[in-house]
Amino acid sequence: MSAVTRAPITSDQGTTDDADGIRPTARWVVGLGVLQAVLAGVAFGVLGDVFGFPDVLREPVAVVLPRFQENPDTIRQAYYAFSLSSLLAVPIAVLVGRLVARANDTVVALATAFGVASGVVQTLGFIRWPIAIPYFAETYTDPAASEATRAAVAVAYESLNRCRGWRSGSTSAGCSKGRGPCCSGSPCSATASGHAGSAVSASWSAAGSWPARRSSSRPAARTSSG
Repeated sequence: MSAVTRAPITSDQGTTDDADGIRPTARWVVGLGVLQAVLAGVAFGVLGDVFGFPDVLREPVAVVLPRFQENPDTIRQAYYAFSLSSLLAVPIAVLVGRLVARANDTVVALATAFGVASGVVQTLGFIRWPIAIPYFAETYTDPAASEATRAAVAVAYESLNRCRGWRSGSTSAGCSKGRGPCCSGSPCSATASGHAGSAVSASWSAAGSWPARRSSSRPAARTSSG
């Protein structure tokens, strides 16, 4: 004689405990994603107004550095905000990885690593503007600077921009959408929207992971022979 017996009914408690562990992480993902999008949006707007961003990125040094020097403090603060918004991709990637860790360990690990690396590279790309460019701009626009000095600054500026690790931070968000100074010569208008998209994607990933995590915590029925 065989009978189907079930494990003790503890699924509700297990599901509750699992959900309690997921919800705080999901809230952090959504909160950080919103903060990331706000910082990027504000920075994009300010730079577009006072610096002509992103079109100015395609201009020669003789245009970029004098324009930077017109509003150096505002531009530096905006680029700091851009840098912070990019850096937030690192904890967001890690937290989303935790939320969907049971889906596919290999894929999740690769996606998390890519998200972390993307955040670091973008941060390096943006942070050069408030750190290195102010010195270049001040030196280049100094009335007492010689032509040799300006030429040296121009070479240093172009070298910094053409270094792939630095350059990609300013344009990767746009290029990921097929737009930007490095893509078909069109404006990098997707920089801010790229950050906003990552916030929305993270939120949906967090929400989508709940049912899978909840269902995996339910005990399966066991069949025994008697």
